[in-house]
Amino acid sequence: MAEDEKYICTLSSAMKKMAEDELNETDLNRDRDIQALREKVKGLPGLNSRTDGGFLVRFLRTRKYNVERAFQLVQSYYKARTDAPEFFDNFTPSSVRHVLESGIIAVMRDRDKEGRRVMVFRVDKWDPVVIKLADIFKAGFLLMEKIIEEEETQVAGVTFIEDLAGMTANHVYYASSPTLMYKGYGAFQIRMHGKVYSTLHECLGKHVLPPEYGGDGPDYDDSVKLWTDRLMASEQDFVKFNKKGFVAHGNLGTSATGDETMSGMVGSFKKLNVD
Repeated sequence: MAEDEKYICTLSSAMKKMAEDELNETDLNRDRDIQALREKVKGLPGLNSRTDGGFLVRFLRTRKYNVERAFQLVQSYYKARTDAPEFFDNFTPSSVRHVLESGIIAVMRDRDKEGRRVMVFRVDKWDPVVIKLADIFKAGFLLMEKIIEEEETQVAGVTFIEDLAGMTANHVYYASSPTLMYKGYGAFQIRMHGKVYSTLHECLGKHVLPPEYGGDGPDYDDSVKLWTDRLMASEQDFVKFNKKGFVAHGNLGTSATGDETMSGMVGSFKKLNVD
């Protein structure tokens, strides 16, 4: 899509209603405010930003169509992307393919009953001696960048399941919870310590969960492969987008973990502990 081409909304009627009720979005203000935000972004000296509607609309949705706040968020997003090169230098799927294929962090094939994407972090899949925490962060951010391209995810959000079964002292030594980095994404977080899945089924629906969690969905490894393949197919898109950013900072294939960066993705944060 050309960067100034008219944005085409692909939301279903139900999702449009959710966007209107929760995000103050209408067909009129979406088109108007995308253009207003585009002009502000283009007019900022030193910023080489994406200006396509698909990119800009996620900031507008996050800030409920307050153009000035969305503009500030775009700036924060790019400025923060210089702060953590250990996560975002060479920000490409190929750089962490081993993490994606491990299943430490994965996206389920289907959405939960509220329309949210479902991501899972599994401690039992992680050998901290072999896989660095920074690479897990990078893989997680790559997955989030990919799923937030979807309009449904921008509106409905993300559910994050933190499965701590199998956590050892070695894991605690290497890292505090990696899910802290997703707070600004607006993740609905579920923390698990055991194998009682009734609350999980109630919150999300059995259809989205793999058999490992007592669900009726595809095997966990099938979802891992599906999203690894999708990311690898997007390699060149990430290479292209890594060239965007503040000119003074060079190519911003780097990023940060702060909430301002992450909240360029999805809305508010909710949390549920399941013991």
